[in-house]
Amino acid sequence: MSDSTSYDSWSTRFEGPPPLNSGMTVVADYLEEVFTEIRYPTAPGWAESPPTRRLMKGITESHLYPWNVVVPELRRRLVQKFKMASSTDSDVTYEGIPVLTEAFSGLSYGFAPLCPFKQKFASTSSFSKVTIESDCRSWDCEKCGKEQADRLFRAVTNVTLGTEELYVAEAQWSPKLMNMMFRRNQRVGAEYFWYRDAFDKVTFVSTRPLPGNKDPMVWRKMDRDEALTYIAAAVLWVPGHHDHGWTAGWRPLKPAKFVSDLISLHGFSEYQTALLFDTFRTEAMRLFDIEIELGTPPEERQGELAHLLIDIAAGIRSGDISAG
Repeated sequence: MSDSTSYDSWSTRFEGPPPLNSGMTVVADYLEEVFTEIRYPTAPGWAESPPTRRLMKGITESHLYPWNVVVPELRRRLVQKFKMASSTDSDVTYEGIPVLTEAFSGLSYGFAPLCPFKQKFASTSSFSKVTIESDCRSWDCEKCGKEQADRLFRAVTNVTLGTEELYVAEAQWSPKLMNMMFRRNQRVGAEYFWYRDAFDKVTFVSTRPLPGNKDPMVWRKMDRDEALTYIAAAVLWVPGHHDHGWTAGWRPLKPAKFVSDLISLHGFSEYQTALLFDTFRTEAMRLFDIEIELGTPPEERQGELAHLLIDIAAGIRSGDISAG
């Protein structure tokens, strides 16, 4: 079955694609059924073959499901299957966090993040297109996922310095869980870190117990070293991350924003990129009598030209500027 096959034809053997607002669980159920039918076909004449990333993305977006919104849930389900089927982890990170290598092998069949990936920019200093290759920094990437887990573990290690005892508890995720914990903490005034894994288990690590009549009810007291060992060995397994957070006092400071001369062209087609620089050259000549191709523009005009390029890029992104 080639990638050029009409994506609409896949839905004819199902009741029909559910709307996106029916919930990610329902949408993922439907797409899993579609992708399974492609890999293990029941219809005569269909050849068994793993669906490619291109095909799966095409099917997903043909039903108006944004691929980048849906694929995290599909990855999570795949990780769950490998975790439940595996009795041991086959690797560890630099900080000693278990790594489920088999899961990354499964993700490589069309679900793994693209890493490294290329980003397009327009430079406001050279007034040209610049392409930069960057790591994806995704928790579901074999390289970046390990680095992210180690980075998070070091952050937990740093914020707990000077704390002799910690309290650890678990609960199953629910939409009301974080609001409930916030209300509990208003009475206690603790600092805590929480981590939600691929199975929706939420682990809390707190300076004080935060008990209540619903989970998390049981808070285990540990000395700091014991708690850190537990977090590394049993909580931060890779690729098991879904989400995490901190109370304000423990939240790590965000790195200072890097001032760059680059304008992101993420989402720009080749046509839009060409339109940007064609329009910029035309306007630079009309407004400032400067031919961009002839060399470096006069220094006193650099700021005005930079703002011109930024404004044109914004106009193309908003649809205010188009050909003709």
